[in-house]
Amino acid sequence: MSVYALLPAHQRRAIAALTHRLPDGPLPAALAGRARDDLLRLTIHTLVVLLFGIISLMTLKPSLVDELAVMTVSALGGLVPGVLFLLARQMPTTNAMEKHHEKRRTRSRAARSTGRA
Repeated sequence: MSVYALLPAHQRRAIAALTHRLPDGPLPAALAGRARDDLLRLTIHTLVVLLFGIISLMTLKPSLVDELAVMTVSALGGLVPGVLFLLARQMPTTNAMEKHHEKRRTRSRAARSTGRA
């Protein structure tokens, strides 16, 4: 099964229509934007983890309660990191870590110049 089959149908059709019209060469911005869509990333991430859950069910053959637990954990294991990744990408950058590191570097330089370490 290819990753292409995991994509929602309307996204597949749009990407396929764009790729069939393209000549060989670099990837145009329109197609790159479609390929980097956040919903596609979340869908693929969740479906891959669910496939691992299905494979574990086929291998282990647990009871119904255990099957439901495995699929719930699989679904959450795909959704939660994917949603957190999307939220982290949408957060405005404040450069707080850079300011923190710069402050530490300044203190370290000052301590070295005064002879303290």
